[in-house]
Amino acid sequence: MNIEFTELTIRILLLFIPGIITNMLVNKLTERKKENNVYFFIRSFIYGIFSYFLLYIICMFLNWIIPPIIKSVCINQPVIREFKVTFLECLINTKKEFNILEIIYATIIALPLSFIVSYIENKNLINKIAQKLNISNKFGENDVWSYVFSSLPTDVWAIIRDFDKKIIYEGWPSAFSFNYTENELFLENVTVYDLDSNKLYEIDSMYITMEPNKMNIEFRKVEYNDKEG
Repeated sequence: MNIEFTELTIRILLLFIPGIITNMLVNKLTERKKENNVYFFIRSFIYGIFSYFLLYIICMFLNWIIPPIIKSVCINQPVIREFKVTFLECLINTKKEFNILEIIYATIIALPLSFIVSYIENKNLINKIAQKLNISNKFGENDVWSYVFSSLPTDVWAIIRDFDKKIIYEGWPSAFSFNYTENELFLENVTVYDLDSNKLYEIDSMYITMEPNKMNIEFRKVEYNDKEG
């Protein structure tokens, strides 16, 4: 019984290599929270199904477009090979042999699929569509911190008031932490002032982190010629 379970597990893992690769790439390309093994395999299962479904669509398209082209070009009618996807059959029937090429093709599809999924997650497209349709007011990020900094235009600069050190930092936020508890910021083209707005110095870049209750962050739109002047 244990041997059969092991064989079944290996069979499922082989078939779902495209889904596992897609999930790993999406985790790499997004700021997704760390997930446990259950959620990892559920996502991998869904991505794997979708990879084979896209492969099925491609095969159906090739079966539809290739035969007429061959018939119009060739005088003698050759035997036209039909493209098939045997994923479900291999999953249900343990005696069915794997089609290695099918797994390879589905794995190739996993790459663009991971880019599409990552783009949807990073841009919070599902939440934005739901907001447009008045379905939900959720913005999709972990907290307001990540939502604000993820949606900042490139011409908006941050002004951080450090009440503990009694200074102000103004600069362009080129990198930021994923959540409010870490509140890490990396600023470029930084100007430092005291709390009376007297200019102290300028520096190319600066890493900032501090306790949330000791700082205040404001934003303003900046023309680049303003900084040059």
